[in-house]
Amino acid sequence: MGREDEATGWDLPEASPLPPACGDGSVDPGEECDDGNRLNGDGCDWLCRINSDPFEYPPPDPDARPVEPTGPPLEVTDETEMSAFVAADFACTPLWLAAGGGRFALAYNYDQPYYGVRLRILDRAGHTVGEPWDHETRWELFDQALFPTDDGFGLLSGSSTYGLMRSRFALDGAPIEELRALRPSFDTPPCPWYSLAGGAHAPGRSLATSFYFGCGDNSWLLETFADDGAPVGRILIHIAFLFHCVSAVSTESGFAVGDGNKVVVLNHDLEVISWSGAMSGLGGSVIGEPLGSMDLSSDDLWIAWADRPPDGYPGTRSIWVAALDLDGTLRFPPRQILEDVPNAIPAGGAGPYTTVPELAVANGPAGASVVYWQGMEDGETAGGPVMLVTLDDWGNVITAPTPVLGEGEITTIGWVLAADADDLGYGVVTMVQGDSPGTAVLVFRHFAAAP
Repeated sequence: MGREDEATGWDLPEASPLPPACGDGSVDPGEECDDGNRLNGDGCDWLCRINSDPFEYPPPDPDARPVEPTGPPLEVTDETEMSAFVAADFACTPLWLAAGGGRFALAYNYDQPYYGVRLRILDRAGHTVGEPWDHETRWELFDQALFPTDDGFGLLSGSSTYGLMRSRFALDGAPIEELRALRPSFDTPPCPWYSLAGGAHAPGRSLATSFYFGCGDNSWLLETFADDGAPVGRILIHIAFLFHCVSAVSTESGFAVGDGNKVVVLNHDLEVISWSGAMSGLGGSVIGEPLGSMDLSSDDLWIAWADRPPDGYPGTRSIWVAALDLDGTLRFPPRQILEDVPNAIPAGGAGPYTTVPELAVANGPAGASVVYWQGMEDGETAGGPVMLVTLDDWGNVITAPTPVLGEGEITTIGWVLAADADDLGYGVVTMVQGDSPGTAVLVFRHFAAAP
């Protein structure tokens, strides 16, 4: 039986059972060992075999081309739309980016003059296509989930006041569906902390992924809804050390969800096919922030994360990646692609984001791109550049770290960023300080394969 909420009659299901998986810390049939991670060279390898030999990565793909900016970075919002408060108020991000049909959809929360959510459709140069769409509320900012659909983009909006809603947009920005109610709010939430985290589209249905905290265990709630808004399916996932910034993507056979540390693969009926856990082997994160992010291409999943600074604040950290086939099988063990990356210091000194710089991963036509915020080499100057690297299918670095904003340009709120890939390359958006104190703007830049 599920847990019944007396005020709304809404039923929170019991956690769905998960099949055994390498990295879950339990030696299951077919495994020689399981030390709770998917690392290699520690005696129990990435496939849970007793093996201390290092993995031999294939050499870089000779046909892989580095990417170059297709134009200068472009400010896509006005500084009167938002303040630095928007960035500081969110544990995950106040902006979302999705690519499809040669366009990029950008959704973001604004707070001037009132709270609300706004969506813009951008071309590859960052110019707005059509008219921006927004929904204003005097009550609160929303959690959002943005994703491509068959004919444009979908946007899920969730809040404790308004419940869960869905909007859909054509490639020219014209609304197809606006704020369709999918589920009401909770008069008495089933758990103390609820947060919409991710969304995806499959033929005939949309997936909403939410994070629940305070019911005894951290959990992901997965819900699907038909095109007319009717509920289709709902399950609860619980695995140790789940985090609240959850990505969700659509596959040919269903969906995949993950937080940069664990990935769960499901069919369209929300039955678990497989899962992979403990990508980093760290068993947790600093101040509850996610270890990384996840993205999907046509045939695989990529996750990227940053480890804990070994020397404390401000210190340096390493960035890691792993790629999985859609059945949850790792293509290669977690690979360190960058080391000694300086931690960035936000304006105002030490704060929550000094030890967990935001990063994003996006899958391209081949390989992936990782975008991250790094600090200054002196370890004292606030802020730092937002950087991009690209990888081939085996995690070899093809494009060396390249500034997103421009050579020498830095930001003190670079933890707010998003990336996605189109058929030509990668789009990146990040937040920077406006000209006036306390204001902020969003900057977009596209990178395409070099000739």
